[in-house]
Amino acid sequence: MIRRIFSRDRKLKMIWAIRKNNLESYLIGSAHFSLYRFERSLGYYISKVDTVLFEGPLDEKSMNKVIQRGFKTSDDRSLLDVVEHGVLRDLIQKLLLSDSYQFATGYHFKDLHKQIEESYIEQLKELKVWSGFFALWSEFLKKIQWKYSVDKEAYKIAKKLNKQIVFLETIDEQIQALENIPVKRILSFIKNFEQWDKYSKKYKKYYLKGDIQNLMFISENFPTRCESIVEKRDLILYERMRPFLERNSILVFCGTIHIKGITDRLIQNGYKIKPYH
Repeated sequence: MIRRIFSRDRKLKMIWAIRKNNLESYLIGSAHFSLYRFERSLGYYISKVDTVLFEGPLDEKSMNKVIQRGFKTSDDRSLLDVVEHGVLRDLIQKLLLSDSYQFATGYHFKDLHKQIEESYIEQLKELKVWSGFFALWSEFLKKIQWKYSVDKEAYKIAKKLNKQIVFLETIDEQIQALENIPVKRILSFIKNFEQWDKYSKKYKKYYLKGDIQNLMFISENFPTRCESIVEKRDLILYERMRPFLERNSILVFCGTIHIKGITDRLIQNGYKIKPYH
């Protein structure tokens, strides 16, 4: 019982069965960042299929390319160019303020805090708006211990089980989608950084329940809920996964924001969709 209470492994409920012509495949809504792991569930479903599909490349080289493309050139803007300075500093202080620091009142601690804060600012000067936002968002998630990723965990398991792995997009296509996130959506979300804790708690709650409707509702204002990330890519992901669906049983991993767009298209084309938990 003690082991279960403290285990970071949970049962995955954000999954749907896709059926047509006696073939059963699975669609999983991925949490790109997560407080928990889903090792047993992922191992079970991955073992049932021969082919596993992901949105895009997850290897270290591709991840480094995203980082490099996030650095600004002379023609780009950074978060410091578009976000009110006071708002940005308040957000950075929120990220820095650990429980232990709240009780540290000595000069040395305050001086160290100031140095780290300035370091954040200097780093953000070098990043494009979208890249700077994700750097801050990732730091926030790290602070609340969201150190796992459904995609990356599944990718490792699929490789270990020698499954065929298919990426539905190139890393360049994914970076281009990030480049087109409207700045105003990023600004709005940053200005409401005091709500990030509440948002993350609700996201965790609904994800663990497999409650896609409420998950979509609370994420309405997240920067990636935009045309370049959702509407345009829903169609691309669906069209590229469909040939595999027609041939054999597969397992598809897509971000939760793509589930509705993909399942709607599947239903329109004669597939039966059913929550699988």
